[in-house]
Amino acid sequence: MYRFVTTILLLQPAWGIAAYVNPTMGGGQITQGAAGMKHADISFLGGAISVVLDETVPTPVLRPLEAGLQFDPDGVWGMINHHAYNFQYGWNPSVFDAYPPPGAWLWIEQLGASPGLKTYQQPPAEPTGLPIFGTEGSSPRWRWSGEMTHNVYAVEAPRDSSYYATYRVYIGYDATGDPVSGYQPAEVTFNFTAEGLLPGDYNADGAVRAADYTLWRDNVGQPAGALPNDPHESPIGAQQYAAWRENYGASAHTTAEVNTVSTPEPGASILIVLSALMFFVDARRPNG
Repeated sequence: MYRFVTTILLLQPAWGIAAYVNPTMGGGQITQGAAGMKHADISFLGGAISVVLDETVPTPVLRPLEAGLQFDPDGVWGMINHHAYNFQYGWNPSVFDAYPPPGAWLWIEQLGASPGLKTYQQPPAEPTGLPIFGTEGSSPRWRWSGEMTHNVYAVEAPRDSSYYATYRVYIGYDATGDPVSGYQPAEVTFNFTAEGLLPGDYNADGAVRAADYTLWRDNVGQPAGALPNDPHESPIGAQQYAAWRENYGASAHTTAEVNTVSTPEPGASILIVLSALMFFVDARRPNG
């Protein structure tokens, strides 16, 4: 008698480890040498505040991390994983002919901003990483230390090419941040361009196409962060496929409103190899 035994081998790609990095001024991993500080110089003269923006520095770009890089999820900056970010803009003291009156100081209030633009505090302000300017339900008012401060601006998976935030700099009461009468405030707008995360664009060529499916298929089982333009915290699998399918046909700074293109269906999340092994067995009955 012949017996056929089917052996199922589950083969899963080896898991890699994403490299932890720190935020850099120009976003992504663009350092200050390649993306300089863009200061908003604050002066207080004759009871009036003025703000002069350094227009010699180009408009800052919100950039995401490249594939394989991430911020420590348990660290100060874990909340901006899967975000495009930048901290070139800095509040900077310029010329003062007096200090605010006792019990008052310089405050900055966000008057308006693009949806999705978040701001997190940086030293010398403490604590580092504190949400400010309305981010995560925080107050739109922020008490400036009077020292040069470059806060972090971030947008999760940006789909627009430009973002902005408008501020009023004013003299406010220490305890409440309410404006003190008799002093002239000033307004300034910070503008950004954005290198967007395009979910499903796994080869980072600016469009979601069949080639991205191939990369997804070849990376199933790899840890979160193994593919670019993946906002999910899960290992590469069903969520990443769904993002690719949902955005199929989209390109940078556009959305795939209607997916009318036939997309390939995935195989199993792991490779299943069926090996039919034939064993010849002498099944003779014993004599007698």
